[in-house]
Amino acid sequence: MLFAARVKNWWVMFRLTLGPLLRLAGPAIAGSLSYTLMHFINGWMVSRLDMAVTNPADKVNLAAMMNAGMMAFAPIAMALGVGSCLNTLASQSAGRGRPEDAARYAWQGLYMALGSILLFAPLAFFGQHIYAYLGHSAELVRVEQPLFVWLLLLGPLHIANSVLGNFFLGMHKPSYQFLAALVGNAVDFVVGFSLILGHFGMPRMGLTGAAIATTCALLASQLTLLGLFLCGAHQRAWATRIGWRLDLRRLWHLIRLGLPAGLQGGSDVLSWTIFSVWLVGQFGTTWSSAQSALMQFVMISFMPAIGVGNAVAALVGKRIGAKDIAGANTAATTGMVINMTYMGLCGVVFVVFREQLATFLLSDPEAIAAVKTMLLLTAAFQIFDSLNATFIAALRGAGDVVWPTIMMVLISWGICVGGGWLATYWFPQAKGLGPWTMATLYVAILGIYVMLRWYSGRWRKIDVFR
Repeated sequence: MLFAARVKNWWVMFRLTLGPLLRLAGPAIAGSLSYTLMHFINGWMVSRLDMAVTNPADKVNLAAMMNAGMMAFAPIAMALGVGSCLNTLASQSAGRGRPEDAARYAWQGLYMALGSILLFAPLAFFGQHIYAYLGHSAELVRVEQPLFVWLLLLGPLHIANSVLGNFFLGMHKPSYQFLAALVGNAVDFVVGFSLILGHFGMPRMGLTGAAIATTCALLASQLTLLGLFLCGAHQRAWATRIGWRLDLRRLWHLIRLGLPAGLQGGSDVLSWTIFSVWLVGQFGTTWSSAQSALMQFVMISFMPAIGVGNAVAALVGKRIGAKDIAGANTAATTGMVINMTYMGLCGVVFVVFREQLATFLLSDPEAIAAVKTMLLLTAAFQIFDSLNATFIAALRGAGDVVWPTIMMVLISWGICVGGGWLATYWFPQAKGLGPWTMATLYVAILGIYVMLRWYSGRWRKIDVFR
């Protein structure tokens, strides 16, 4: 009887939480999916450039886009991780009845974004030569080096978009994030279609056109978010125009809270970058192209789950700010159910339609065969990755970021990178499939760990404002 009562009570709380979470998650998912779709469409347009040439050695555009994008995004991801904690501070400030504090933290996040150019400019200068040391072909290096520099210098715009997007999500206004993504997507498609492929009388600029399109899209999204942030309604509700002054105490609070999350995000992206660019990329342009195509599909499965996770973080933060611990727990569990359902279905699609997916972006038979096999491994870890997307965000919403960061760094570098290298050393005949087997193991172990960390309840002792 006691067990039945507990199950009934959980079911009631689940239904009460599902509505608010879906209202938050819907626009957040749409925003994440919108940005993912933007990258996917850019990848599709760039893949047309490779299909137009007959020599396999010249099919470098899709591989260069992934290599440059991932290498540039690794340091950007660290700052994005710091900015993501604005979701925590904003939601918990709102839960405490102090929305003006959330606006002040948002301004400090924008100052952090502006100052990040001091980090990215030297990295762009010194980092552009790294591809030659990775053993990439001369044709590939020639294309990916300038794209890396351009994308890295866009870091401050990425961070500013993340700061205001996380602010609105923390204030439970996720539709603004979606609107900004929609505007950015529209601009990216028009500019990209014109400049990448040379339509509407514009020159065919290839990857340079893709970089220009990304720049225009980020600017359009930022102007949209900034306009919404400063509008009169939000000034009256949240005092968004008052707390604009540089506040070193709040800036340091944001950085101190967000630094572990930043290290987590930066380490994760950097390990995946080394995994993709070096461990898989060492087997030639064919495997680099296959890896790039595969990551387009991985993003489609993972990014909507990230949107759900961001909504979970906002709801968990607000419930904790209001001292509703049981509500925070139910929010995390509800998000887990949603993500497991969606990513499980993606896994089924990867298995059933792997032939159609591989040929959609690739024309080289060897690359197609590689993607078809890697899609099977990707399908195997979808459920575990749904746990990562949910519980890493839930822990961040509660302010529990230190130990999850430590464990993610140890597991990702130990298994994904270290184990991937051993796989290439011991089983070179497997080529890129060896590292991908270790990556599957890494995702599974990390997913189980963050789930157990959440249900251990240690996050209940954390006070992010203390």
